[in-house]
Amino acid sequence: MLSEDSPIEKSERKNFISLNYFNQDSTYVFNANYESIFNGSIVEFATNTDRKPVYIHTANVTFTLEKSLLTLKAYRAQNSTDSSLFVPFNDLTNGVETYKSGRYLNLYIPDNGAIVVDFNLAYNPYCAYDKKYSCPIPPVENRLNVKIKAGEKKYH
Repeated sequence: MLSEDSPIEKSERKNFISLNYFNQDSTYVFNANYESIFNGSIVEFATNTDRKPVYIHTANVTFTLEKSLLTLKAYRAQNSTDSSLFVPFNDLTNGVETYKSGRYLNLYIPDNGAIVVDFNLAYNPYCAYDKKYSCPIPPVENRLNVKIKAGEKKYH
């Protein structure tokens, strides 16, 4: 928070105490189904700026919440060689309890067909703290019609 690389605006750093989070809740931890997508589509994400980062749709992650079967698309950066997955999403808390433009999850490609999705680890993009950052906007397909009351809350 105090480093020169902090996404917190310089004028706010001296008064910064901590980020806001929902209480940890195991209701939002899922043993989800991981479906690998072979030769996934190339996606150019819209952002809050003119930048258009390129990702590859790598997998679908499916889980059940409130008796609804939900699926999120997971992506890898186009030139990535590691096993990390980027999962941007929106839910019904956006703009009220959480950042208006959505939140992110980082997952890792599993060794088998199961993956743990823990929304307690959901976090805000850097542009939630300072508009100078360029942040991917979650795609329509990753808009969940439920409240995910886990992870990071809105900053402002």
